[in-house]
Amino acid sequence: MIDGKRAIIKQLFQEYTIEKPNDIQDALKDLLGGTIKEMMESEMDEHLGYSKSERSDSENARNGYKPKQMNSSYGSFQIDVPQDRQSSFNGITYASLLIYLIVKLSAIALVSIKMRNWYMMPSQL
Repeated sequence: MIDGKRAIIKQLFQEYTIEKPNDIQDALKDLLGGTIKEMMESEMDEHLGYSKSERSDSENARNGYKPKQMNSSYGSFQIDVPQDRQSSFNGITYASLLIYLIVKLSAIALVSIKMRNWYMMPSQL
């Protein structure tokens, strides 16, 4: 396993209390929701032509967020979708990248559970 992956798995265990498979699902839901939100924020920056912290003379601007319920194989969770004043932002450009990230996160989670269970004594499980 690559050192970068080991570091990610180690950080995952430090950030979340993972003791059983459901804990992995909860952690992945949290990571997935945060990832989607960051991707949409970046996409909004590209859509408007400036970042969130910059000022612009554009007719279109950020206009808060609206909640959206997301359903995934890890369960349902809510994210805040950025909105613009002209309602022209749809936030779907990164869909294929998101699917790729979900597959990668799932693989990392499964490997981490297997590694942890493999290294633990049966009495520690």
